[in-house]
Amino acid sequence: MTQTPSPWWAPHVHADRRPILLARNRIVEAHRRYFAEHGFVEVDCGALQLSPGNETHLHGFATESLLPDGRRDMLYLHT
Repeated sequence: MTQTPSPWWAPHVHADRRPILLARNRIVEAHRRYFAEHGFVEVDCGALQLSPGNETHLHGFATESLLPDGRRDMLYLHT
């Protein structure tokens, strides 16, 4: 018995989503165009995480999150 391996990506499985994704893309591009035309600059905000990562050659940037109940959590910028 020989089984043919299935491809990890099968476009026909997601074909019904394509119109929605294309519409979403047009909306996102329209927003970006509007704000760019009005002098805004798009930025990528830093994301905080619980662990500084496992890269031994990098030192994680730590910050403290003050929660509404007064507790403090140590968080790190994504490296």
